[in-house]
Amino acid sequence: MVFTDLLDGVVSKDYLDAAALLKRFHLPLTLAVADVPLQDLAAKKPQDQDQLYDILVARDLLFGRAEMLRNLERQGIMVLDTVPERLTIDAVNRYLGLKTGMQM
Repeated sequence: MVFTDLLDGVVSKDYLDAAALLKRFHLPLTLAVADVPLQDLAAKKPQDQDQLYDILVARDLLFGRAEMLRNLERQGIMVLDTVPERLTIDAVNRYLGLKTGMQM
């Protein structure tokens, strides 16, 4: 299990390459932790030009993150995208599901 937020494009690209290598010998699971304040900002309607810029940047970051998660899944890397409040329970449930399904 790898816990990450995958917002930085350079780090995300490096992780994509590393996950592909991990997949050769392991069953990697990427636990992507959502940035809730960033999601909240991206969902707002801008009130002025400065806020418009902030919202567009937030949306661009989230779009890049979603694209990275899709790329991981296309490569056969399992992804669990969750919010911080659910991280522990979602991680344990996924682990138990994998163990029960004998994918480990």
